[in-house]
Amino acid sequence: MTVTFDFDETLTKSNFNTSYSLWVSTLEPNERVIEKYKQHILNNDQIYIVTFRNEEYVNEVIEFLVANNLNYCKIFATGGKPKKPIIVDILNSSIHYDDDIYTCISLVGTSCTPVLIKTANNANNSSIDLIHEKL
Repeated sequence: MTVTFDFDETLTKSNFNTSYSLWVSTLEPNERVIEKYKQHILNNDQIYIVTFRNEEYVNEVIEFLVANNLNYCKIFATGGKPKKPIIVDILNSSIHYDDDIYTCISLVGTSCTPVLIKTANNANNSSIDLIHEKL
């Protein structure tokens, strides 16, 4: 089975930056999601990372995955463009884990089951009930 994961605020945690009054991604592992990732590794699933990051910031993702012993097939950096074409059309992913409500909503009705990762940043979004978190 092919499975896809977002990176920032999905595999990693976020913290509130008081200087900028916004949530920022950290490189601290989100253990709850990492555990699910490792279950997919044990199932011999093909795992891809699909991130909104630009290509020049992918090395940080690679370093995180290596440091946390997380095998992966390939990283797709969309540069802020929608993830759905990669997740559905290119990878034919069965499950996608993401903290972005809009990415998850875009996958509803496709062959890919979205799993919304609730974070402090998106917990108050009124659209969150449209997606059922599996974790």
